[in-house]
Amino acid sequence: MDYNIVSELLTEYAIKNQLQQKITSVFSSYNYKLIDTPTFERIETFAGNEEKMYKFIGRDGAVLALRPDFTPQIAKILSKGGAGFPLRFFYVGNTFRCNENYQGKLNEFTQAGVELCGVSENCAAAEVIAVAISALISSGLTDFRVEIGHAGFLGGIFEEIGDSALELLKQYIIEGNFVGVKEITSKLSIAPETAEVLRNLMEYSGKIDFIISSTKNIKNVRARLAVAELGEIHRSLKAYDLDKYISFDLSLIANWGYYTGMIFRGYTEGASGRVVEGGRYEIGGVPSVGCALRVNDIQKAIESQHLEIFTKPTVTFLSYTQSAKLRAFACAKEWRKAGDTVENSVLGGDIDKNFKYAKEKRFDGMVYFMDDDSVILFDMETGRQKTVRVSEVMR
Repeated sequence: MDYNIVSELLTEYAIKNQLQQKITSVFSSYNYKLIDTPTFERIETFAGNEEKMYKFIGRDGAVLALRPDFTPQIAKILSKGGAGFPLRFFYVGNTFRCNENYQGKLNEFTQAGVELCGVSENCAAAEVIAVAISALISSGLTDFRVEIGHAGFLGGIFEEIGDSALELLKQYIIEGNFVGVKEITSKLSIAPETAEVLRNLMEYSGKIDFIISSTKNIKNVRARLAVAELGEIHRSLKAYDLDKYISFDLSLIANWGYYTGMIFRGYTEGASGRVVEGGRYEIGGVPSVGCALRVNDIQKAIESQHLEIFTKPTVTFLSYTQSAKLRAFACAKEWRKAGDTVENSVLGGDIDKNFKYAKEKRFDGMVYFMDDDSVILFDMETGRQKTVRVSEVMR
């Protein structure tokens, strides 16, 4: 096996691990607690978008599905009751969705997300957005945007439209086909003000002041309340000093049907899709807000933007004669306690063989214990050696 290929894979895994640690440290700093959920459950847990799920039959004949999303599982836990609200959870794990290959999306990917449960106030929505933005910043990204919308805005408008045209209209909006939206609108028998909203939908995006100003004449109550909520969320995000990363878009439609209020998604250059998405939902009578960061897409974007986030640990290679093994291991134990990374040799006492291996692995240093009192220190770049007493390396 080509060691260079293995080394690249190991480096990729190490970067992903560091990335997850950076993200989850932000979650913990807001006092979200880690929770774990099953990789697969009965398909009823994940109701909706079943065509994108990996399904199989269990031993008892029940239809099971690999986890496509964490939020329904969190809701299932909440439905058992007995907990005081608000509750803050975070999770990290793989999810599974059937994506068309040509879309450039993974069918198995890692999500890291948070859920703030039991609070209906808009400050909770703002907190989750703030956590998501802070996590993206912590990951190393600097150039990204988060678009915020509200399921209630178009939800209110759609209430005035007949079912026959609704699905195609939604599809056009999701695709960004606003020419198609205008074409359908011209054929609908709807109130003039509703038709005007749909015709102008593409323009309802940007800063919150513009959103409020451009929608002030809309009469639909649910749509007006949605805009008012977004205004409150914006004020909270200004308090977090994160409003420079956000914009608003009233044409957003949630991919998952359980979102009932604020929805948001984040984009950056180099990712195959969204790097974060989330929103407000209510399942089992518990108002909640959640979001999921797509770790694989974030990592891809970081590599594409040539950002340096990986901190390579300093590694010392520990080699020794058989007679010095106990002394060498005792020293290595103390170094590890101090936070150092030490790899033990399993190649025997041949000093040249050990040095060649350490050179190939690009270790930062090598020590060779000759006996209980003497150790050779190697400069990995020049190959020069220096013999010192064991007491010196212990200091």
